[in-house]
Amino acid sequence: MDNATLPAPIPPDIVATTSPLLIGTLINWALYGVLSCQTYVYHINFPDDRLWNKALVYGCYIFEVVQTAMTAADLYFWFGTGYGNLARLGEVNISPADTPIFCGIIAAVVQCFFAYRIFTLQNSYRWVCLLIVLTSVVQTGGALATGIRAFKLQEYARLHDNVLFPQAFNVWLIGDTVCDTLIAGAMLLLFHQSRDGGIGHGTRILGQVVCLIVETNALTAGMALVSFICYVVLPNSNMFVCTTLVMGKLCDFSISLLTEIAE
Repeated sequence: MDNATLPAPIPPDIVATTSPLLIGTLINWALYGVLSCQTYVYHINFPDDRLWNKALVYGCYIFEVVQTAMTAADLYFWFGTGYGNLARLGEVNISPADTPIFCGIIAAVVQCFFAYRIFTLQNSYRWVCLLIVLTSVVQTGGALATGIRAFKLQEYARLHDNVLFPQAFNVWLIGDTVCDTLIAGAMLLLFHQSRDGGIGHGTRILGQVVCLIVETNALTAGMALVSFICYVVLPNSNMFVCTTLVMGKLCDFSISLLTEIAE
């Protein structure tokens, strides 16, 4: 066989390239299954919920269906049609759309809904709610800029060397971390006030708010922070792709939980 036709040798560290793409996508799919069950539970238990709440829950779910399908297309590109082609493992394909762009938009919807729900529970928190909305807008802008820049660069290796991409990426993840931390802090204060009788119907939201803090906002803020750390600490790795792939699903879990906290 002619040496020119021989396939490129597989590098010894190939797992560092393939595992973040594969594991991140598989976790994303697993969380989609959990989200589907959660949406079904909402559908069964709240058939007479307000039209706005239904549109929010089902709209975000449809958004996640599209995002999940796009991650499947990415996986097929890397490991299906691109099987054995090492160059394809370094190409972003459509992942800038399904990871930063979709994730940023979904997070913004959830964060703004949190701000609205906090305001309905405690009107005196209006400035905190406004700050949540502002930081949500900032992180969404960073997510859109991250996706657009990644589409232009087309290769994961170039995402670390480019000047503009790290700036947009940092704005997205830091903004998301700050916004989710603000929401968690506000909900924690509401938790203490409701326990002390400072808010009407406090006993009703007592157990719910703990779940919202632990299972949604604190978790999404932590995942965004981990993604930022992976990008900064591991400049020669695409490990940050694995963690950012699951951020959108974690944000969306809070939607049906929030709608259970009725007016």
